[in-house]
Formats: sequence, C-alpha cells, structure tokens
Amino acid sequence: MIALMDDERLVRWRRGYAGAGLATLLALVAVTVAVGLDWMPLHEIDMAVAIHYAGVAAATPGWTGWWSAVGFVISPVGTYLVALAACGWLWRLRADQGAQAVIRQQALTDIRFVISSVAGGGLITYGAKSLTDRARPDGAAIEAFHSSFPSGHASAAVVVAFVAAFVLRQRVRRVRSTVLIASALVLAVFTAYSRVALAVHYVTDVIAGLALGFAWCALCAWWCYRNQKNVRTSVA
Repeated sequence: MIALMDDERLVRWRRGYAGAGLATLLALVAVTVAVGLDWMPLHEIDMAVAIHYAGVAAATPGWTGWWSAVGFVISPVGTYLVALAACGWLWRLRADQGAQAVIRQQALTDIRFVISSVAGGGLITYGAKSLTDRARPDGAAIEAFHSSFPSGHASAAVVVAFVAAFVLRQRVRRVRSTVLIASALVLAVFTAYSRVALAVHYVTDVIAGLALGFAWCALCAWWCYRNQKNVRTSVA
C-alpha cells in the first residue's frame, strides 16, 4: 500500500524535527552548564536521589538484578546489535528487484539514518563523557566504567526508540507499528530509570543522555530525509 505525502506536509515534518532537535539541544546545554557550575538546587536533587536509591538497592533483594537486566537489554552494545538487525532488514528491501525504485531508494535512506544515528550518537556520547569526566555517585549498586555525564544507556535508549519510530512508521502497518513503537518507548523509559534506580547515574546524567540522544537523532532525521520523495510504504 502506498500513500502520498504532499510537499507542504513534508516541509512541516522536517521543520518540526529540526525545531524539536534545536530546543532539546538548548536544554542539554542548560543542564550541562548547570552541572558544570555545580548549581546548588540541581546538585541537591542529584545527591538526594542517588543516596535514596543506593539505600533502596542495598535493602531490597532482587532490586539490583532486576534493574541490571533491564539496563542490559538496551545498552550501548545492544543498540549496535539492533542497528545491525535493522540495516540487514532494510538491505533486503533495498535488494528487492521487484520493488519500485523510489521504495528501494527509501530503504537506502533509512539505512543511512540508522547508521548515522547509532554510530554518531555513540561517538558523541563517548566524547561528552571524556570532556566532562564526572565521577559516579557514591554507593552505586553495580560497577560502571567511564564518566557519569551524560548517561550512555539513556542516550542509547532514545536512539533505539527514535530509529524504531522512523523506520517502522514507513514499513509496517499502522496498528502494528504503533504497538512496536510504544514498546520501544516504554523500554527506553525503563532503561533510563534503571540507571537512577541502580544509583549508577545522577538524575542530570540521565536527563542529559536523553536530550543528547534525541537532539542527535532529530538532526540526523532532518539531514538524511531532506530529499525524501512523497511516498509512504506499508507492509504486513
């Protein structure tokens, strides 16, 4: 099934994501500056939440195991595996000689978007960690490496949800894509929360990770789909 998307709607679509990405980027800068200046209101929230969850993890049997498992599902490494699977699926669509040329080209554009979002997001997050070099909270329930700010898990979770939304909205029927996208969003929320629940990140680390992942994906979407044709495909 192929439905046309008019040029005006395409323009609004790209402007919307560009605007959302810019707004999120500004929020990320604000949080980063506040953390760098050790702004007391945020510092107090970070410390209070970290101390609370460190106590919860120490006193609650199974807490650490459960939230560690949740965080393992969408980890930075897990994100690369999801990206590989998505690219493999899209490449099969790209190689389908029976498909229309515009649909095959769309699959190639989707692959570029997935690779740039996942690989670029990972590199930017790692670079941000190296620059900030923020220490982890005391009393973390699990061992963690690299600096605390921003959260790589939170950033990866947003990337997975964003990529799922973009790829599935064009390739899967509406009801099924809605269910899959909602599942990805719920998993992203749980993953972000798991980093706080394990006292391995401050709240501001997670907020920054979410903002960084979203802003980067919005930029990638704006750039990769700048020449998108007026076609939307749906398959069973």
